[in-house]
Amino acid sequence: MVETKQIKWKDIKSKIEKKDKSELLKLISTLYSLNKENKMFLNTKFYSEGIPLELFKEKI
Repeated sequence: MVETKQIKWKDIKSKIEKKDKSELLKLISTLYSLNKENKMFLNTKFYSEGIPLELFKEKI
């Protein structure tokens, strides 16, 4: 039986680095729509000044 190589961040990173801007925006859009945690992370990353931090402290 052949052992499957575990994919690591460096493997993913090398693929991402080859993508153009439109492909990256599409990827981020897909991640954003997948679940509320991704959405919350991106909202906070780009608009943290308008979001109360208490919401995130409760999660932690």
